[in-house]
Order: sequence, then structure tokens, then C-alpha cells
Amino acid sequence: MNKLGGAQMFSVKWFAIFLFFSPLTFSMELDEGFSRNAENGILFKTINQKYGTRPGYLYGYSEDKYYSLSKNGSAIGDYELNSSSNTIKGWPLTRWQYEPIENEVKFFQADIYKKLYQKVFNPIGCLDEIPLNQGDLDADGKSELILFLGYDLVVFSPEAGRIVFMINYTVPGWMSLEGTAHHHEANWIKEGDEGVPQYQNLLDEHYGDALAGLRGYAKLYVGDFDKNGQTDILVWRKLYESNMQNNPVKGFHKLKDSFYHYERSTAAGSTGEYLPQETDPGTIRSWLAEKNLTWQQGYPSKSECEGEEGQLIPEMHDPLLNDPDVLQ
Repeated sequence: MNKLGGAQMFSVKWFAIFLFFSPLTFSMELDEGFSRNAENGILFKTINQKYGTRPGYLYGYSEDKYYSLSKNGSAIGDYELNSSSNTIKGWPLTRWQYEPIENEVKFFQADIYKKLYQKVFNPIGCLDEIPLNQGDLDADGKSELILFLGYDLVVFSPEAGRIVFMINYTVPGWMSLEGTAHHHEANWIKEGDEGVPQYQNLLDEHYGDALAGLRGYAKLYVGDFDKNGQTDILVWRKLYESNMQNNPVKGFHKLKDSFYHYERSTAAGSTGEYLPQETDPGTIRSWLAEKNLTWQQGYPSKSECEGEEGQLIPEMHDPLLNDPDVLQ
């Protein structure tokens, strides 16, 4: 099971959210949606005939009732096939305004970052193979839709009709060694010169430049960490930059650790979102230490790729990151 923090599990897809609602611990299954295939092709055809639309993925939450995710990840739909109406209840998906992200990532990803979903050219852990799932994130008896859209994990509440939390869990801003060598050769960049990176930046708009690759990951942990009776989400982000070719240390060096604290408000009139809290990073780190929570125990952690199920996602725990945290 992937460990997202310590006691609540996403078991269907080898996902696990570990929650700390002391003194009890409990598990939660994350149910997968499905795409069109030979077995359910008639269902997709029925929806198309009734509503005039072609959903990319469906999740059946009751008899003849389905949540849908559009093919391009831009909208959630709600279909009731036994209803006489052919009007779709739906919600658009855009980037969440409270998303925890570094300014460096926004800058380098530019137009790519503005989109909520983009075709993944360098997936990690095969987490987005089935992007539409359902689970109860905070064990309050009300299920959310858990979406894996490209590089983003999105928690959408149909009850609230909005995204209540999201993170960008991987920053794929670096080329492979082979891609780097090809880029340098094509742009007359001399290997080994000062300022020439071991791994070229994949997100650089000026592809003729030698620019260090940017690589980042995020882990999240769920529980009542501040012990006020409300569910918290802690986010631990790491950002790395490629070493230069004249550096004998192979791989990357860490630019920064970033910590974020979110808490769900249950006050009257609240939106149901997990809202950012002004919590000192040192306090967040101490909360993780109190629970003996390491980088490897944060979610996501385990791969869903065929033949790698249950193993650590290689990219997020790579010795080339030269970071002791990723190996603990």
C-alpha cells in the first residue's frame, strides 16, 4: 500500500491515505472509475444518445447514476439515466486558487502550468492510467472524486460542486541524459563547459540555451495534526536543479523544501475546501516528526505500473536527487 501518512488506506489502486484521528485508525478504499471498452460500450452509447456528449471516464455511484470526467479533464458531469431530463449537471475544472506551488515552478512551466490537465509525456507511477476515482478523504461519510490529471492530484466534492484540494505532485522539467546530449549537440553547446547542465531544462522556452533541469515532487499527509477536531492536509514539496557537468556529483541538488498546511472548515457557509493556514514550516515539520512520518510515507509513494505494483515510485525516491530524505 502507498503510505500517505499513517493509518487510512486507498486499497483498490494500491493507494493509501493514512490519517491520524487518535486514538482510532481506520482504512478507506479508493474505487476506480472506468473508460469505454467492449464490456460497457453500450452504456457510453446510451449516454451519447441521451445527452449528446461522449464522456472519457465514468464512475457509477448509484443505480443508473454516474459521475463522468471529460476526455481532456476539463469538466465533471453527473448523469441520471432514469431521469426524463437530458440536461447534464456538471462543473468545469480549472486550477485551484489555493494550490501549493513554488514560484519557480510557475515561472518555468509557464503556459503548461496554467492548464489543469495536459497529456503526460513523462508519467510517474502510472497514477493517471485511471484518472477518475471515488473515496472519502476525511472519513466524514461523504465521498469525494479523486482525480489524477496529468501531473496533478485533484479532490473534487460533488456536494460542494467544486475542487476542495489539489496538488501538482511532479514537476517534469528535465531531459534525460540522451535528450540532453541531443539538445546540446543540436544547439552547438560544448559538453563540459562551465554552466552546461548534466540534465537540460525541458520547460525552457529558449531551447537554444543551456539551462539546468528542474525537478520537483510533492507528498501529502492527512490527519488532525493541530488537534483542533478539524481535518488537516500537510504538503511537503521538494524542488531540485540539475548539477553542472563540471560537478563530480552526478544528478541534482536540492533547491528547497516547502511545507504547507491546509485545514477543512466546517463552519456554516463554508465552501468545503481545505483552506491554507498560516503555519510556520518548522511547526509542520515537527508535526511530521511527532508521527515519525518520513518522505517515503507521504502520498504518493508506491507505483501502479505493471510489474512494479507496491514498489516505491523510482523518480520520487531517486538516489540521483542527492537528498537523504528520499531514502528514509
